[in-house]
Amino acid sequence: MDQTTGDIGPARVVRGDAEPGAQLTGHFELLHDFRSRALGDTRRVSVYLPPGYESSDAHYPVLYLQDGQNLFDPGRAFVPGQDWRLDETAQALIEAGQLAPLIMVGVDHGDVKRIDEYTPTHDPRRRQGGRLDAYGRMLVDELKPWIDQYLRTRPDPAHTGSAAWAASGIRISNVLPTLGAVEKRTVPPASLAMP
Repeated sequence: MDQTTGDIGPARVVRGDAEPGAQLTGHFELLHDFRSRALGDTRRVSVYLPPGYESSDAHYPVLYLQDGQNLFDPGRAFVPGQDWRLDETAQALIEAGQLAPLIMVGVDHGDVKRIDEYTPTHDPRRRQGGRLDAYGRMLVDELKPWIDQYLRTRPDPAHTGSAAWAASGIRISNVLPTLGAVEKRTVPPASLAMP
């Protein structure tokens, strides 16, 4: 995958097994510095591809996950060494036939901008929040179309989902499907928020 041109998309794409120090299970494509006009910033995106992706022509459902640095690699987790092991879990369940193969897209949060991007309103006392609409536009109008263009996805709403954790997950899950002009966009029909 070498799709690094334009003003939206990654500056570079690296296979997970070629990333120095990465501790990943399965096949990954790491999108470094994914450029977003909506955010006016870049983001790292980790893309897990299911077993068999390289050897088939199949198209797969996609699950978009927030707080991407915590999902797959213990060396990148907020609490060092304590990732959420989604790659190991998905790989084992898919190989055992207990989970249908899927693509997982982990979007790193904005570090100090996390609260700004994951909340819909600005809190003047804390001077944070209010950029969830911009974050949603990045997911819906920039990242999802890029993923659908360069990977073999099933892009319809029935095969697209999002998940997040804690209060940010509740906010993201409730706001993404209600962004303006939903009829013109392919947005997740259902989302999962974990407490």
